[in-house]
Amino acid sequence: MQTYLPPRSVFSEHPLIGLVLPFMAGIAAGEWAYSIFSGCCAFLFVASLAVAVGGYVLQVFRPLQFRTSRFNLAVVSISIGLMGMALLVNQRDKLQPSWPVGAQTFRGMIMETPRGSSKAHQVEVSLTGGQYDGLRVRLTLMRDTMALHTACSVPEVGNTLLFYTSIEPLRASGNPGDFDYAAWLRRHGISGTGFCAAGYWQLSETAASHLPLTVRLHRWRNALVRRYAEYFQGRDLGVITAMTLGDKTHLDRDTREVYSQAGVSHVLALSGLHLSILFALWNSFLQPLFRCRRLLFIGASLVGVAVLWSFAALAGLPLSLVRATIMFTVMQMTGCFRGHSFSLNNLALAAFIILTVSPQALFDVGFQLSCLSVAGILLIVPRLPQPFLLRREAERQPYLVHRPLLRTLFLTGRYSRFPRTACCWFWQLVQVSFAAQVVTLPLVAYSFHTVAPYGLLANLLAVPLVFPLLGLSVVFLLLPFSQPFLAMFIGGLLRLLDGVLAAVVRLPGAALAYSPPLGAVVAFYLFVVFALAASRWRRPVYVYLAGILFAVAVALALLARSPWWVPRQVIVYNLHGTTAVHLVEDARRSYLWSPAPLRADSVLAPLRRNCWEPCGVAAPCLLGDSLVEPHLYAVDGLLAFGGCRLAILHRPLTGKLPVEPLNVDFLVLARGYGASLHAALRRYRPRVVVLDASLTDYYRRRFAGEVRNAGLELYDVRQKGALVVPLDDRRPF
Repeated sequence: MQTYLPPRSVFSEHPLIGLVLPFMAGIAAGEWAYSIFSGCCAFLFVASLAVAVGGYVLQVFRPLQFRTSRFNLAVVSISIGLMGMALLVNQRDKLQPSWPVGAQTFRGMIMETPRGSSKAHQVEVSLTGGQYDGLRVRLTLMRDTMALHTACSVPEVGNTLLFYTSIEPLRASGNPGDFDYAAWLRRHGISGTGFCAAGYWQLSETAASHLPLTVRLHRWRNALVRRYAEYFQGRDLGVITAMTLGDKTHLDRDTREVYSQAGVSHVLALSGLHLSILFALWNSFLQPLFRCRRLLFIGASLVGVAVLWSFAALAGLPLSLVRATIMFTVMQMTGCFRGHSFSLNNLALAAFIILTVSPQALFDVGFQLSCLSVAGILLIVPRLPQPFLLRREAERQPYLVHRPLLRTLFLTGRYSRFPRTACCWFWQLVQVSFAAQVVTLPLVAYSFHTVAPYGLLANLLAVPLVFPLLGLSVVFLLLPFSQPFLAMFIGGLLRLLDGVLAAVVRLPGAALAYSPPLGAVVAFYLFVVFALAASRWRRPVYVYLAGILFAVAVALALLARSPWWVPRQVIVYNLHGTTAVHLVEDARRSYLWSPAPLRADSVLAPLRRNCWEPCGVAAPCLLGDSLVEPHLYAVDGLLAFGGCRLAILHRPLTGKLPVEPLNVDFLVLARGYGASLHAALRRYRPRVVVLDASLTDYYRRRFAGEVRNAGLELYDVRQKGALVVPLDDRRPF
C-alpha cells in the first residue's frame, strides 16, 4: 500500500506563500529604510527587474555550478522583495507632498461621513484643482457658525467645500506608548491635517457635476442607515449599522469598550465572519442547482460573487472585508471546477493583491488580525481532536458507541440528524473560535493593550446570535414592507446580545490591562510556527526550538511587569493644550510637573489607559509649586532629577538677575512666556532649547529664529515629537 508522505517544504504545497513572504519583507524593509530610499522608486523598480533578468540569464547559460532550485528561490525572493520596497516608497512619496507655508484657500469634495462633537466636524476632503489635486486631508471644522447656516448647509458626503487654512504635514506625537495617529492617517490615504475656525469655511452652492462611485456608495449607505434609524435608536442603531453596513458613526465609546472587553470586537468590524454567513446563505440556495444544471450553478456563482463585491464596496472596502471577499471569490470559482477552495494559497493570493494595491496595508492591525485568524483556522483546526461521537466512523459503525442513550440520540434514532448536525456545527464553532483566539491574542494585547480571558466564551454566545441578525437584516433592507415586523425581532436579538456581553464583562477578571513587549509577541509566533512544523514533520529539532521559544516568550512577558523594566527617564510630552514633564524613577514611582496639573492629568488620560496601566506603571504623583527631596528638586519651574536639569519658562520672568547664568541641560519655552530668548539666556545657560508644543505658531517661529541666531541647539517638540531623555537603562533587553 502506498503511504502518504507530507511535502518536504510548505512552499512546495503552497507556492504562493513563497511569493508573499519576501514581498512582505520588502515592504517592511522599505518602511524601515524609507528615509534612505525616499525618491528612489524608479531605482528600486529597475533593480528588481535587473535581478530577475540576471537570474534568468544565469539560469539559461549556467556559467557556474550551483543548485538550480535554491538559486531560483533566491532570485525570485530578492526580485519580489525589491518590488515590494519600490511599491511602498512610491505610495509614501505620493502621500508626502510639500504643503505651502501659511494659510491658503482650497477647494475639495467631502469623501466620508462627517464625524465630530457638538463643537466641531471632522471631515475627510479630497482636494480638487491645482498641484494638490486628488490628495486627501482631514479637516476640523468649527461648528460655531452652524447658527448662521441653514439646515441644508450641514456638511454631507459629496458636498463641495471651500476652506481657508494652513495644511500641516502628518507628524507623530512621539509620546511613549501613545497611538501613532499620523501613521494611521497615512496608511488610510491621508496626506495632511488642517483646522478651520468659524467663518473660514463654507459649502459651495453649486453641486458637483460628477460624483465618484465611492461617494455615491456612501450616500446609498447613509440612506440605508436612515432607514435603520426609523426603527432603532441609541446602542441598537450603532451595533446594527456597524454589523451590517460598516458604518460606525453611531457607535458610542461605552459600546466599543464592552465589545472590546468581552473579546468580540470583530463582530462590529465587517470581516470574514459576516461574509461567511452571507456566503453560506447564498450557497444553500445553489446546492440544488449544482445537482441539476452545472452551467446554471456557475452563472449563479458569478452573480453571488458580484453581490459579495457590491456589499464590500457599499461597506467602504475595509481591508478585512476585501481580504475575505477575495478569498470567497477564489473559493467560489474553484468550487465550480471542484478544486480545493479553502487553502493557504487563497489567503496568500488575497494578501498579495491587497498589498500590491496598498503596500501600507501590511501595517494595518485589522489586516494583520484578519490574515492571522484565517491562517490559524487553516493550520490549527485540522490538528484539533474531535469527539468520537461526531466522527464519520461512529456514523458508519454506531455499535462502537457503548452508551445507548447517546447512540439513539445522535446516530440511530429517528430524529438523530438534527441534534448531530447541531452538535457538529457547535463543535466547529468551538474549534474555529479557539484557533482564532490563540493566534490573535498576542497581537491584540500588543496593539490594544487589553486581554479578554473570556473571549472564547463570549464568542460561543455572541456568534450564534450574529447569524439570525445578519439574515433578518438582509430581509429588512430588501423588503421595506416587512420592516415594522422584523424590527421587533432584530431589536430583541440586539438586546439579548447586549445582555449576554454585559454579563460576560461583569465576570471577575473579564478585562485585563496588559501589553506584552514586542520581543514576547515575536517569540510566541515563532513558537506557533515551529510547533506546527513539529506536528507536521515530527522532527525533534522543531520540538526543541518550539520549547525554547515558548520559554523566551513567557520570560519576556513576565519581565515586562517588573518595576525595573521601565527605564529611568525624563519626558517632555507633546501636548497642544498644556505643558507636561514626566520624571520617571521606575514603574512604581514617577512624578508629573505641569503649570496646570489637573488639566495635564486629564489630557494624559489616554496614555494612562493605553500605556501606563497595561505596562504596570503606576500613575505619576502630581508635583505642586515646590518640592525638595534628596533625589528630586522642583521649585518654580526648575527641575533637577537624576543628574538632568530643566528650566521651564511658562510665565514672565521676575526677580533679580543672577551673577552668573545657571547651567541647565534643557531650557523649555512654553505657553505663557512672551519675552525674548535673550532675557532667558541672562538667567540660564542651556545646552538645548526646547520649544514646547503648547506654543502658538507665532512664538514657535520667533523663538526658532532667535535660537538659530544664538547658535544653540534647537528641539521643536511639535515637529520632532516628545523629548525623551534616558538617564540610565537597566533593562536586560
